[in-house]
Amino acid sequence: MQRKTVIIYKSEVPECFGNLRLFCETKGIKYNTYNRKQMPFEYDGFEVHRVPFLSGKFEDEDIHCPMCNGINVLTKTKHNKNECSCGYEWD
Repeated sequence: MQRKTVIIYKSEVPECFGNLRLFCETKGIKYNTYNRKQMPFEYDGFEVHRVPFLSGKFEDEDIHCPMCNGINVLTKTKHNKNECSCGYEWD
């Protein structure tokens, strides 16, 4: 069976669960209570969402260099800055 959706718990550190039952077991709450709630709902002050599961390769977004306005960003430096092939670095 292919996964179609996942459960996202949008807390200070977001968490992803394969299904609502696993989320409820992990948080120690009753599945039957939350199974009947309409998504999204709130738990412990944070939102719980059901979102489509996107499988496949993650592709970085195009980042334009502020100096040459090109899409030449090839690397991240060891200080987690963007570095363009023109030599310019920025956050």
